[in-house]
Amino acid sequence: MVAIVAGLLLASCGGGGLSLAEYNTEGIALGAAMAERIFVLDAEWDSQTVTVEDVRTYWDQRIEAYETALGASKLSNQPPK
Repeated sequence: MVAIVAGLLLASCGGGGLSLAEYNTEGIALGAAMAERIFVLDAEWDSQTVTVEDVRTYWDQRIEAYETALGASKLSNQPPK
């Protein structure tokens, strides 16, 4: 997941804007990385006896996954017109 985000950040820092295809690919990759991270969190959640602290941690990590994907997408260039 970190490698995907790092690769996308590196690509977005290059010269020029992204093509529509590149922008689409980036969005799909970010969405897939976030979904994978949330899937792992959900699997861990389902396999444990839950405490109040577990609930806090679970939601903090889900929000972090979302914010990471959102932050990475904001660093990329806007789609071409």
